Amino acid sequence: MNHPFRNTLLVGLVMVAGLLASAAQASEIVVIESTAPGIEAGVFIDPADAVSIPVGASILIVEPDGSTRTVEGPFDGPLGAAAAPDADSGGLMANLGKLINEREEEQQVLGAIRAAPGQVAEAVYVVDVGRSGDVCVPEAAAIRLWRPVLMAAESETTLTSAAGEPVTVLWLEGEQFLDWPLALPAEDGERYAIRLAIAPRPAEVRLRFVPTSLETDVRRAAWMAGAGCRRQAERLLQGLTE
Repeated sequence: MNHPFRNTLLVGLVMVAGLLASAAQASEIVVIESTAPGIEAGVFIDPADAVSIPVGASILIVEPDGSTRTVEGPFDGPLGAAAAPDADSGGLMANLGKLINEREEEQQVLGAIRAAPGQVAEAVYVVDVGRSGDVCVPEAAAIRLWRPVLMAAESETTLTSAAGEPVTVLWLEGEQFLDWPLALPAEDGERYAIRLAIAPRPAEVRLRFVPTSLETDVRRAAWMAGAGCRRQAERLLQGLTE
């Protein structure tokens, strides 16, 4: 089910984007949605400052640690009595702001254009063999390859690292997912060529391991955006509004 404020979320986040780059604001709370009078999306609020939210109104905030929280009225008091400044949040939130700003600009250009079902990976942490670029996967977790339905015929799939021998596995017809072969070690920052026999060219990818120390999806999305995994970060962020 869609979040009740989904249509207004990006508007609020774009307003936030221009402000997030300041590290001095890393210990403040960011309002990304609001139906409360006098509290606009995009404003920063000191955790110790009291706010008033009437009955029937609510705000969605990003706290200094990168977590999100909805505060519903009636509410009177400080938003972040338990919030603590996080020295790492400034850079992560700046990445997030840049991501949201770029995403909104693209949506304005693309309008209602949508990909056909099965042509875009819904799972966040997969290696899309139809695209080249940086790919983020959770640190110390199993890695899966993914392909669009138009590439789902049976195919030998060869993975090659910059320093290793090629490893070939069989991708069965109709299967969109394939486990990363155990014979090829996956290394953070390593580049790999992934070639399907049915594809005209290989995908050139670089793996990036998302640190387990990032405890919220907001912080993971911000880290991923900064690491070059922009599309994955967008999918992860979109999940917060659904």
